[in-house]
Amino acid sequence: MRRLTYLLAVTAAVGVALFLVAAYLRARVPTPPAPVVVAPPAATTTASAPAPAAPLPSAPTPLPASAPAAAGSAVGQIAARAAASAALEGALVNILCIAPAGSAFHSISASGVVVTPSGYVLTSAHVAAYFLLADQGVSCVLRAGSPAKDAYTASLAYISPDWVARDSALLLEASPTDTGEYDFALLAITGGASKAPLPSPLPFVPLAAASPAAGDAVVVGSYGAQGLSAQAIETALSPTLVPGAVAELLTFDSTTPDVIAVAGSAAAEEGSSGGGVATLDGALAGSITTSSNTGSIASRTLSALSASYVRREYALETGSSLASLLAAPPRAAVGAFAAQAAALEAILLAAARGR
Repeated sequence: MRRLTYLLAVTAAVGVALFLVAAYLRARVPTPPAPVVVAPPAATTTASAPAPAAPLPSAPTPLPASAPAAAGSAVGQIAARAAASAALEGALVNILCIAPAGSAFHSISASGVVVTPSGYVLTSAHVAAYFLLADQGVSCVLRAGSPAKDAYTASLAYISPDWVARDSALLLEASPTDTGEYDFALLAITGGASKAPLPSPLPFVPLAAASPAAGDAVVVGSYGAQGLSAQAIETALSPTLVPGAVAELLTFDSTTPDVIAVAGSAAAEEGSSGGGVATLDGALAGSITTSSNTGSIASRTLSALSASYVRREYALETGSSLASLLAAPPRAAVGAFAAQAAALEAILLAAARGR
């Protein structure tokens, strides 16, 4: 494992908003009918996984600031921001996963972004891990629109094995903390949630070719759900899209721009994990993974894994390029990952048995 640096205290699993998904949502899960949230443990820090795993690493180190992109005219900025916001909103999905009654795992509401017209969705590993638990009665659906409604079925195309090996116990925590390293995954849309045919192409925002600089204007979008009741999540959840600017870039290594930090964002709330940070030219610069979600909006900070980090880490873990995965038919990618997914599911279940 590569050398990391100092520890940055930041609340993780923003997107795994833990909700008491009780009577109102029972109709969504045929057997057993009632998902519940297990009483939270006392600890709020990352627990060790039962299988051998690396110790909790340091958080990323700030990189020296570089010059931001030229701002352009005020009118041009407004138009570019509106276009980027509209594109990101169209590509956003709400990921709703319901755990059965008595499960060690929580029901969650989180976010994701469609990044190809064929239907690959970039999200956080701590969200996509729930797709490993279908055999345990966990039911997940991708929703879209405002308010969010069931839109797509999806399966797991890739999740970082390094994240599962080190951080699987996070799924059992009520208030987990983590650095965000390895916290990415890709889902593949496999069909529509209704009998209506899927749109072709699907609305999407492509992954950015390069990371933005500190000071660059961005748009942040997610299906944040902090403070909402189960019924409100079910019937009245809408995406949050807000303008922002890159506060700083951070690295897990030495010089690579791995994490994009955005300060003072209203999108820093529970439910935003897997949401997107988009540049004004309409590219997805980062996937939200950690955040502080208490205090005033001005005091909150969210962090997103950069598109360049996801590409590089995927290549390190698989020996193949992310571009080759995204070029493959989604169903083929799901089938190719199925054998590895079974082994990763076993790690999650071992973590649950160890509680």
